[in-house]
Amino acid sequence: ADNEKLLDMVMEEYGNLAKQVFTAAGIPYFIDEKHTVLMNPFVEYFRAALEMAVQDFSYESVFRYLRCGMSCVTREEADLLENYVLALGIRGHSKWTKVWTAKMQGMTDEELDRINGIRERLILPLEALYEVSRNKESRTVDFMRRLYLYMQQLGIRGQLEAWTAFFEKNGDLSRAKEYEQIYDVMIELLERMHLILGQEPLSIQVFSDVLDAGVNDVRIGIIPP
Repeated sequence: ADNEKLLDMVMEEYGNLAKQVFTAAGIPYFIDEKHTVLMNPFVEYFRAALEMAVQDFSYESVFRYLRCGMSCVTREEADLLENYVLALGIRGHSKWTKVWTAKMQGMTDEELDRINGIRERLILPLEALYEVSRNKESRTVDFMRRLYLYMQQLGIRGQLEAWTAFFEKNGDLSRAKEYEQIYDVMIELLERMHLILGQEPLSIQVFSDVLDAGVNDVRIGIIPP
């Protein structure tokens, strides 16, 4: 364990320098180090979904979630939503769950119907998680069940498998290995949280904070190209 810690310290100190030197010299290299998962879209999806519940669907939390790339809304649809929300000043869960009737200048009935369709597709799967987040008796296992259900509704595992196959096909083996591992890594983290926090009621804020702390410590290994 001490040797592993020493190696991690050396890699942290000299890893980036080694990359620069080898790259400048045109020398192929592989650095055997574990990578943080903070920037993985699946991890961002988890954290952003919880942030929406914590912040009661603030503008920042909703569009952080939409930009993670794993929601049921496309980038073009997210842009349409953002333009509408900014123009009409829509904030908060209560506003997102009501049918939008106001029109932007020049907007047709068909365009408004499309906007509402996107809104519904976004909000409906999130309602179960929002509901449990407002229950003061909710426990870790309750949040886990809602997250599992939501992942199934969005077909998250299938999305990750598709991305793994895409990266393998394009020769990006490191990225493929990351996407291959990340689902099981996050599920294991949730299960550890359940063991630690037990059956005691907790707030969505505490659950989100503990998840963030756990994610910050997660590292995954990659294979040589």
